[in-house]
Amino acid sequence: MSGYTTIHHRTENITVKYLLVFLALCAFRTAHAAQWELGVGMAHAQQQHNGTWYQEGFAHTLRLNSPMVEAGVLIRWSRHVNWHVDAVYLGRVGVGSLDVPNANYSLSAHDCVGPCMALQHFVGAGTIYGVQALTGYHTTGAWQFGMASGPFLYHASWVLTVPDWYPSAGLTETGSPYAIARYNAGWALGWVAGVTLRHGPWQASLRYYADGTQFGHYVGGDPTLWRGQFAALIAFRF
Repeated sequence: MSGYTTIHHRTENITVKYLLVFLALCAFRTAHAAQWELGVGMAHAQQQHNGTWYQEGFAHTLRLNSPMVEAGVLIRWSRHVNWHVDAVYLGRVGVGSLDVPNANYSLSAHDCVGPCMALQHFVGAGTIYGVQALTGYHTTGAWQFGMASGPFLYHASWVLTVPDWYPSAGLTETGSPYAIARYNAGWALGWVAGVTLRHGPWQASLRYYADGTQFGHYVGGDPTLWRGQFAALIAFRF
């Protein structure tokens, strides 16, 4: 993997941000004829290709599944159209891998180019949360099938530590190993789309969140582990 310099970690108060979103949703619901909706489910991250934070052929563990939750309000515009705004938490993903420097690795052969250099232990983790505004179109009747899509304003973070990183040039180590840590985070505008099946106050949804493309798969300069999220959830409206 390529080299990094240590930068300072930035802490963020997620609780305060979500409280502000919740208060805004409360005001929005009070001013309009709307319903609350609360959903829980599982998100599965679509990982980057081989060579980004893990190397096929060497030991690695990808943690791509995470519980997710959403809460928001829904407004019915007509018998077939609704609109809803939700705060969404898509969970945490991570990786633990043993890797050689990029110049020493063949993406096609999944092995070293020449003699293997010393393996480095990469440990990374990231989180995704944001606000979605979906427009939905659905059938009528006891069982309602629908489709929904819209923008997703999200925040992504990526933390990486390598306790035994060493500088290298080509296939030659140019220094002694030392520990590095790097943190990157940022806001971006993506999109979400999916299908729904509703019966009474209950709704099942399958969605795809495009939350790794707005930076060209980059957040603050480092690639994240994921390119997007697949999600399955059950929501209740009241």
